[in-house]
This record gives sequence, C-alpha cells and structure tokens, in this order.
Amino acid sequence: MDAAAVLSMTSWVMAEFVRVFHALDIPSAQATVDALVERPIPLVWTGDGTKRILDPALSLKNQVLVLLSSSIDPVPLDELQRWLKYKNKAYLKKLIFALDEDRFVYISENDGSIRLLPSGVAVVATLVKAKLN
Repeated sequence: MDAAAVLSMTSWVMAEFVRVFHALDIPSAQATVDALVERPIPLVWTGDGTKRILDPALSLKNQVLVLLSSSIDPVPLDELQRWLKYKNKAYLKKLIFALDEDRFVYISENDGSIRLLPSGVAVVATLVKAKLN
C-alpha cells in the first residue's frame, strides 16, 4: 500500500512538472501527462506488444471495456480482437456498436478506432472495485 501511494504521488508530481514547465504543444504535453498518470488495471496483463484479461469469467462486453480502459490511445478493432483472441469479428463489431449506442465507447469516424467514454470508465471502476474486494 505504501509503495502504491509513493508511485501515485510521484506520478502526480512529474505530471505537474510537465504541466508547468513544458516546452511542448498542448496535445503533446497532455499525452505526456496522461502516460505519467496512467492507472494500472489489475485485471489486465500487458507485455510483448499485447494485453490479456486475467479474469476469463468476465463477459465479453466487460472484457472490451477493461481492455479499452488500459489504453491511453484509441484502439483499432483488429488490435482489440487480437487482445481478446476472439474469432467472431462480426459479433465483436456488433457488440462494440451496441456499446457505442449505450455511450460506453466512442468509435472514431476517421479510422474506426475505439475509445472509452466516462460512462465506460465508471463501469470499469465498479468491476475493478468488485474484483479487489
């Protein structure tokens, strides 16, 4: 618990240094701050260029939301499918469109990449809290 507090405070201080003293354009500074204060999600393993859900009992919908929450940048559908090791791309796409209609995710009109919305973040926070208790 102490190490987690130190890590959190250090990330916050570094983010403040970037915010106050940056010589970057605003989007680059924001990306740097986002990377510094990224919250680790205990339900996701990241390594070797991929991500995996550590609790296979989660529904596919919740797995999608948790994986999106573990990424700062929008995630292309093909990459999300690869992370999930899910074979039925048509069903996955249908599920993501339903999440978009429910305002849990946003699908970019430019490239089709998927980003988690605040309501999706709230769902993931509830899932993580439930799994940690």
